[in-house]
Amino acid sequence: MSSIIVMRTNGSEYSQPENILFLGFHEESNLLACGTEHGFRILSVNSQECKEEYRKNFMDGGISYVEFMENNTVALVSGGYKPAFSMNKVVIYNYKEKKVLNEILCPRNVISVHFKHKFLVIVSEDMVFIYNYKFKEIFNFKTCLNPQGICSLVYNDKLKECILVFPTELIGHVKVIRLSTKKSKQNNNVILDEYELRAHDSSIQCISLNSNGSLLATASEKGTIVRLFQIINGEKLNEYRRGNLTNEIYSICFSHNNEYIACVSSGGTLHVFVLDMEKWKKNQQLNSSSNQTSNGILSYILNYTNETYDSTPKSVFKYRKVEGIGVCNFDVADEYIFVCTHKGAFHSLRFDLSGVTQQEEPLEAKEKQFYY
Repeated sequence: MSSIIVMRTNGSEYSQPENILFLGFHEESNLLACGTEHGFRILSVNSQECKEEYRKNFMDGGISYVEFMENNTVALVSGGYKPAFSMNKVVIYNYKEKKVLNEILCPRNVISVHFKHKFLVIVSEDMVFIYNYKFKEIFNFKTCLNPQGICSLVYNDKLKECILVFPTELIGHVKVIRLSTKKSKQNNNVILDEYELRAHDSSIQCISLNSNGSLLATASEKGTIVRLFQIINGEKLNEYRRGNLTNEIYSICFSHNNEYIACVSSGGTLHVFVLDMEKWKKNQQLNSSSNQTSNGILSYILNYTNETYDSTPKSVFKYRKVEGIGVCNFDVADEYIFVCTHKGAFHSLRFDLSGVTQQEEPLEAKEKQFYY
């Protein structure tokens, strides 16, 4: 799930009574969760629109995190000007049946919550708590100061395990944990493997696992570089330059085919990077030969890696009209990239990922308001 906490508590520069507090996509990209100062909303998403399907308003308060679970169920965390309930509580709520299924009390105030298969992970400002399917705490870990609740959790159906990543106590480091989903009476059989990875020299700002948990993308508070790691051994596979000036990276996501990474930053630009640049360049050369042209993006891609000052791959595609804090996600067919912002704007973008037209900007860009 690709998500972003816009505002957690009072004092944020974005704090307004009607503000969006949270935005998060369902892993299948067809739904968007929106936490607000008055409750939460579920919206359906496709290439044409972002349409409200369900709304739950609370008498007093805001919802600052919404995690999609199973069977029309979400996990809710409170926040904002007037939190809807105690901030150390997670409420499990079925929005179709309109009823609370469970409540979980945490030893600390909750920032974010993540669910996959049999595990619920609760993130506080300096701790991570792992719960089993009965919502019983089985593990906890100390982290550095993590006010955004940074964490990524995915389920690998083939391996029957969950992969969990979150910042450690050391600045710029992340912990990688593999959790078995097979039945076991002993907690010591649950953790299959864990290790610590040094991702950056400065604090972690954003992390994202791909859909099967084999790849990890990270960005630091500098926001100039996105790094790619292989989960099985922690090896750094590549790094990609977003820009030379410091920007906050709000959201990172993988395409479903694992060929692209997209990110949204405070610079107002969506960047799309190619994971296997050599393979992609060869495809562009073939397209160029068939089209008898060497203009546009092809010339850019073939030449920029030869620049003496920096050989780090840069974004191949860009969209420069993102205003505000945004979250991005590829549609399930990897034909469109969706961007939603805290100002209520929905962008549906179609790039020429095949490179036939050699165009850096999107071939199609729709913008609509989903929140008023």
